[in-house]
Amino acid sequence: MKILITTLFYNQVESSKRFLNSVFKNTDRDIYDLAILNNGSTDETYNYCEQLKQEYSNVYIYHNVENIGFPKGHNFLLKEMDYSKYDYVVLANNDIEVYENWLNILIEGCRHSNSYMVAPVNRVRGQLIVGGKLLNKEAKGEYVYLEEEKKRIDWLQFSCVLIKSEVFGMIGFLEEAFGLGYYEDVDYCLRMKQANLPFSTLTNLIIEHYDGVTSKQILSKNKIMEKSRQYFCNKWKEYLKQL
Repeated sequence: MKILITTLFYNQVESSKRFLNSVFKNTDRDIYDLAILNNGSTDETYNYCEQLKQEYSNVYIYHNVENIGFPKGHNFLLKEMDYSKYDYVVLANNDIEVYENWLNILIEGCRHSNSYMVAPVNRVRGQLIVGGKLLNKEAKGEYVYLEEEKKRIDWLQFSCVLIKSEVFGMIGFLEEAFGLGYYEDVDYCLRMKQANLPFSTLTNLIIEHYDGVTSKQILSKNKIMEKSRQYFCNKWKEYLKQL
């Protein structure tokens, strides 16, 4: 069995180091390849990535001169690494921290459920988040917390998700029309629902999520989010009418 982990770096080299140190410490190197896209960083990220390439035979580095965004960045890595060679793919942010046996728990959780995608519980500023729920036709939403896990969940946080690799062949890649990001995770989850591919959160696994480390750097964050929301609303108009 082999797992592909894809992640994007956009500056914030200390956050990237914290994330990767937790992966290297808590993951059996024999079972995964790690693909990193340095997405137009201007800090020490380039040098750090080149150092990783020398030290780890299972780490693959790609450099971009500009930030091409979350969906396009992960799609690039999935294609370059030929995702179909792997049993599972993990999409991971560089603003998370994982703990002992995290990857094996994700794999076993996916194997022993009827899910095609699973995620851990995200601990964000002390709150335990299991997913999100859409509220209205404007695609406004709210987080669903661990104590509310019986609520309907429309999407998982793509800060860390494990996906059966066959899913990309069935419903395609992330929607690149979402640009730099926002709502592409909600969109992908709804596409999975539409294709009758269940997903779930594993309540026995918690990761730290230092939410927004990368997005804080983007001055026009609200404008980008609003553009993505409008695109999402147009695409899922009929679904949103039912809420």
